[in-house]
Amino acid sequence: MTMVLKLEHVSKEWQEKPIFTAVDLDISVGERIALIGKNGVGKTSLLSGIMGHTMFNSGIVKRGVPSQDYGWLQQKLSVDPQVKLFDFVFSKIQESLPTSDFNQSGHISETHASLRANIQKQLRRLGLTKDVWDVPYVNLSGGEKTKTQLVLLTLQQPKFLILDEPTNHLDVKSLEWLEHWLCRYPGTVLFVSHDRQFIDHVATATVELTPTGAKRYNGGYTTFCEQRALELETQRALFDKQQQERRQLMESIQTYRNWWAEKAKTRETRDQFDFNRKSTQNKHRNHLRAKEHALERLEQRMVEQPTEEATFRVDLGHPHLQMQTLIRLEQMTFGYDARMLMTDVNLDVRRGERIAVIGQNGIGKTTFLKLLTGDLSPTSGEIKRHPALFIGYLDQELLDVRPTETLLGTISNMPGMTIQRACSALAGYLFESEDWGKCVADLSMGERCRLSLLRMALSEVNVLILDEPTNYLDIQSRETVEACLTNYPGSLVMVSHDRYLIKKIANRVVSIENGRVEHFPGTYDEWLQRRDRKKTGLDIETENRIQQLELRLTQYMTQSSGRRSSRVDNAARSDDGMEILQRIQEIQDELKQLRKKTQKTPRREIEKAKREYRDWITRHGR
Repeated sequence: MTMVLKLEHVSKEWQEKPIFTAVDLDISVGERIALIGKNGVGKTSLLSGIMGHTMFNSGIVKRGVPSQDYGWLQQKLSVDPQVKLFDFVFSKIQESLPTSDFNQSGHISETHASLRANIQKQLRRLGLTKDVWDVPYVNLSGGEKTKTQLVLLTLQQPKFLILDEPTNHLDVKSLEWLEHWLCRYPGTVLFVSHDRQFIDHVATATVELTPTGAKRYNGGYTTFCEQRALELETQRALFDKQQQERRQLMESIQTYRNWWAEKAKTRETRDQFDFNRKSTQNKHRNHLRAKEHALERLEQRMVEQPTEEATFRVDLGHPHLQMQTLIRLEQMTFGYDARMLMTDVNLDVRRGERIAVIGQNGIGKTTFLKLLTGDLSPTSGEIKRHPALFIGYLDQELLDVRPTETLLGTISNMPGMTIQRACSALAGYLFESEDWGKCVADLSMGERCRLSLLRMALSEVNVLILDEPTNYLDIQSRETVEACLTNYPGSLVMVSHDRYLIKKIANRVVSIENGRVEHFPGTYDEWLQRRDRKKTGLDIETENRIQQLELRLTQYMTQSSGRRSSRVDNAARSDDGMEILQRIQEIQDELKQLRKKTQKTPRREIEKAKREYRDWITRHGR
């Protein structure tokens, strides 16, 4: 395959401290590579080095695609505070247009006007409506900034896409659009993401970056986990085998050395030239040397003992609640000025429920949580909370701690907390002792998130209300939080765009759309199935009928195969076989008719996608 990028033993340092070393990476045309690794391992630094914005300290970078054909989505993009959203996109596209697209008088040419229309179309497609086009880029929300950069990339269509956390701040609808677009993208993609479902749906290979190098695995995140687990199991088995072999060699060597020591103490009275004695000594000497050489060879090829990476321990307590209803919303309405975010909401939060609140960005999900906590009051209606309720609230912006306070002070100043217990708690959440004197303002967002979770764990809360609890966390930390919330016996209400987390945790879904708050008594997967049925117009009876027919078809196919292989009367087998084949044909015909109702990609759309791909190949001369 044609090479797009090749890294050979590249390394990067920061303030004379190595971030990563000996990184090798090969990327070929058409691949979609997910780059994963713990926070702080240098993923963004690696992308910056590939783009040429920073220099690697050592190693070789080979480019099969010119750097001007790269497209980069950055986490933190520096833009003039005066530049508005639309002008930002237009100016970037204008820079890449040939001068022939503009006439000498400087007026907009026909191509120029067409470009403006295309930009407007793409902005609307990603949910950036006209009311934000004149907003300065620096004043946009995180999700709006990400969408703006994505619009720019969809218009530029670079041969090599480099995306740094493209899923950050995107709602589920935008995530699904991005997945679909990238899977159909004709170029090559390298992206960093902590969204496990996104990686599973998009990546053709996964590369794990560590301080000592990078290792490639085929497939998405789930496949990576399976291969990684197999590697660790194999390494552990080999380590145990080598340790056992080493012990046996050491015992044999010690036995021979003891024999020589014993002979040195008790000199025999036989003649020193006794042939039998000298033969025995030579044989033992040869065996000893052979064992010592075998031990040297074994130690040269011994593998390291596999160890589990350190992770913080989360225990949010075991609340004991007798009441069934914790929070009740009755005819609740809320809005700002003339804009109503939600109207006539009737909802109960009951004991043991794990509610996922979903909806597009800006629809009012965080507002809904603040209404539950009491930070906001409804415009009309009523919100009742049980008197024994003690809510633990994790704010999306992590503003629950004072930025001027130290790590140790933040925990030790909690009610009933001792210095010794505070130190132990900080260590359990992977805060190094030399960092305990740091101010909260100097912490990364991932560290602040861990600190907020620790404060919540040390408080005697009986209901959790979480706004994006896995934001800023790497995959390993997300899985730790996920395991904790899975085992949490209390009630929780959660806003999250992490579909992996929602699928594992939620047993009830609350969706907010166009001022309506609807609650669905089931899992996220069940809610998705209902949503898809609404999109396709497929009712539950039709879906159940399809499942029944598929089961019957499998049974008839198995029965037909079994009759062909069994020894029965030829005539009887022929009659029964014809009846089975007829029933199989009837089922297939009915399934064909029912499945027409579920088709999501008409043939004309497939043909359109093929034409777009051929046009892209023609434009880029590939």
